[in-house]
Amino acid sequence: MVLDSKSQKIINSIVQFMKREADAGAPIIPLSKVQQRVAAATGVGLRTITRISKEAKEIEKSEKPSFSTPNKKKENSENQK
Repeated sequence: MVLDSKSQKIINSIVQFMKREADAGAPIIPLSKVQQRVAAATGVGLRTITRISKEAKEIEKSEKPSFSTPNKKKENSENQK
C-alpha cells in the first residue's frame, strides 16, 4: 500500500501523540472525549472530525453511499460536450 504525503503526516501525528501519552504514563485527553482525542492525535480539526463522524453514521445506516470529497466537482454530461 502506498500512502500519499497527507496520510503519512496524519500517521506520524498519531505516533507522536501516542508517544507523548506513553511518556506521560496516562492519557493526555480523557478517554471519554473521543473526538477531541482523534483531533489531537491526527492534527485534523475538531469540526472535520465531527463532520466525518456524522457522515460515517449516515453511511452505516445506508442513508448515504460513501464519504463525500469536499471541493471535488462532479462532471455532468453537459460539461463533457
